[in-house]
Amino acid sequence: MATENRKISSISIMRVTAMTMIVAFHSIYFYSGMWKVLGGIYVPVWEKADRFLDSIDLSMFVFISGFLFGYLFIHKQKYRDIKKFLLGKIRRLIVPYMVWGVFLIVPIPSLFNWRDLLFGICHLWFLLMLFWIFLFAIIITTFWKKPLNNLSIALIILFLYALWIGFKCYFPYHHFLCIESSISYTLAFFIGFICAEKELWNYSSVFVGPCTLIALAALFVHIFFYQPFDSIIIEDLYIRFFSYISIVGLFIILNHVRKTPPVLLRIVDKLDNLCMGIYIFNPIILISLLLIPPVNKFFVVNYQIGPLLLFLVSFSIPLLIASILNNKYLSWLTGN
Repeated sequence: MATENRKISSISIMRVTAMTMIVAFHSIYFYSGMWKVLGGIYVPVWEKADRFLDSIDLSMFVFISGFLFGYLFIHKQKYRDIKKFLLGKIRRLIVPYMVWGVFLIVPIPSLFNWRDLLFGICHLWFLLMLFWIFLFAIIITTFWKKPLNNLSIALIILFLYALWIGFKCYFPYHHFLCIESSISYTLAFFIGFICAEKELWNYSSVFVGPCTLIALAALFVHIFFYQPFDSIIIEDLYIRFFSYISIVGLFIILNHVRKTPPVLLRIVDKLDNLCMGIYIFNPIILISLLLIPPVNKFFVVNYQIGPLLLFLVSFSIPLLIASILNNKYLSWLTGN
């Protein structure tokens, strides 16, 4: 039972960590030079910090989804009814995607249009992408009955990379319905699934800590001190390699922490239940704030502390909204 509790708490800690990193990423995005439509400015150190966060946050979220899917499917015999499973994912992912997608289009037509719904509107693309991954996963696991050996794992990883590169290079509309993104992140989902199937939480953590630190250091040094490779694909493969090592290492380390303070666990458990709601409302609050000219000007001028202030505002308000909506009547709005 203790092992079971550690496994559950480690996943909760990782999900809250990933969610916090995503909020930080969105808060810094205004200073990465990429949010020009909202008057964003370019601050080199913030842009590099943004890239570092982006290399881990969503991959960790997808890894967790893959682990939970694999753990519940293999060890708890759940998700055996494909129809029920897919209807549940439509309710938790597609319905919030459509509801909040329309919510963005109607009041802010200067930034969003109806066509965006077909290509992953704003940050909500993550919900659409995750739905395709779950669809792929439930189909494969339903018909693939044999345990995965090392060779089959390696072949699947190579196949996913080849498929993703093919879409990225040769398919002109690869952003349509977030198909390319779903292929890209399926590898993180698959690694989480393998961690569940191979019961990786039982592995020794003696050498995992140093390996995780080395992977994180390599990721940090490359992003902060080196220019990108000539090929964006090669760079992305490099970054993902070290980010996946870091995520798996963190998972193993957390499963060997014998005691976590009860107060921390209560906070994590509360935030864990509100993660999706916080994710949905975080950029909406940010965009709403930055569309107000005096507020926008304030954050342009105060770029030194701007990300911290944006983080505090865009974390606390979505947390409040998600808490209010987290009831049996309105929870469908946040996919809970």
